[in-house]
Amino acid sequence: MNGEVAIFTSDTLYFSLRESVSMGFTHQFFYGFRYFVSPCDLLDLIREKFRAAALSLAPMSQLPIKVKVRSAYILEVWLSGYYDVDFSNDPDFLDELEAFLNDEVSDPDFLH
Repeated sequence: MNGEVAIFTSDTLYFSLRESVSMGFTHQFFYGFRYFVSPCDLLDLIREKFRAAALSLAPMSQLPIKVKVRSAYILEVWLSGYYDVDFSNDPDFLDELEAFLNDEVSDPDFLH
């Protein structure tokens, strides 16, 4: 990077995460994201994108469904590979995650 400082905003972080999923580098993303944001910040970002897709005004478009499915996949990878690192020692954070999963991700209208 020639001595340049990289600035991560929530949009660049989500773009990086989205690209890691599409290119098969999801686990590599999870190895390093903590250098830039906290696990709570990452969950907030995933939740924000999921909710925005759920509220999309383009119901005939496949994009909102893709965003919600991608968000669910990211959560699955995160939980299956990094539960002990990010969730097991923080009961409040775990409660926040469980509420999101139970109230929004497991909603029967998930794919609508």
